[in-house]
Amino acid sequence: MLLALNNSLDVDSKESLELIEEATKRCRTIVQKLMTYAKKPLETAEIYELNLLNVIKNVVLFLEYQLGQDNIKIIVDAKENAYSVMGNQNELEQVITNIVLNARDAIRQIKKGGNINISLSKSGEWIRIEIKDEGIGIPQEAIPKIFDPFFTTKEVGKGTGLGLSICQSIVEKHNGLIAVKSEPNKGSIFTIQFPKAKERKIANSKV
Repeated sequence: MLLALNNSLDVDSKESLELIEEATKRCRTIVQKLMTYAKKPLETAEIYELNLLNVIKNVVLFLEYQLGQDNIKIIVDAKENAYSVMGNQNELEQVITNIVLNARDAIRQIKKGGNINISLSKSGEWIRIEIKDEGIGIPQEAIPKIFDPFFTTKEVGKGTGLGLSICQSIVEKHNGLIAVKSEPNKGSIFTIQFPKAKERKIANSKV
């Protein structure tokens, strides 16, 4: 670190800067490992047919009490019982959990309580998930950068800027798509689409 080489600094300051540099290197290594894992192609053993409705139900069960503390309710709208895709359930639950928690944070910024609506639908060969909140929304100039690593609209210390980037990586390695629409003070809608199971072709799969 160049500052640590500054001869005008006292010993304590130099030691502090060296500690900061080491911590920064460790953080960089952790982040690189996280991003590498998120982008790692799915192995055959990790892939199986699953029902996205069950994925969402598991997330609701996991977060229901936590969100209830903020008087926030998750409402699920699914016209059918089966929305089959091929993929890894743990990773897909991670995506939904992250977006729902972001929705909670957005709601808490402007009011006490509200709803997060999750809908499931089918369109052609795709299954579509929409997650809609009643939160503060995302500034229009921030939307093109919302999936960039380390970009966050949250206050300093309240967001790493990695959650949505990792979500995008997971969705894309499932051959899916993710997008967002938002209006300030009116909320956001995250849309995720996955190919239906019968049409699914997994990269690097030996099946």
